[in-house]
Amino acid sequence: MFVWLIKITVALTLVSWIGSTMWRALPTFGAALPQVTYSSCKQLRADYPTGLAATAGLASNLAHPPRAFAQAYVLNMHLDRDHDGVICSPAP
Repeated sequence: MFVWLIKITVALTLVSWIGSTMWRALPTFGAALPQVTYSSCKQLRADYPTGLAATAGLASNLAHPPRAFAQAYVLNMHLDRDHDGVICSPAP
């Protein structure tokens, strides 16, 4: 009678264990990009030559659109003087 309950419990335990093991093997999101706070646009442009944007849609009409990276934007939003979501974009 309780055989099906035991089978379901074992199956869910295996799926949970395999899933958690595979999840730990994945690299963390954004690990490859440095999370640095810059004090000037000159320093920021050393890593992001075309500037930095909060989202990909901002300033996409430029010839060289800025790199869209939300985490780096939040760390450096003090450099966004006109509050348009784009930091240190080169002059057109």
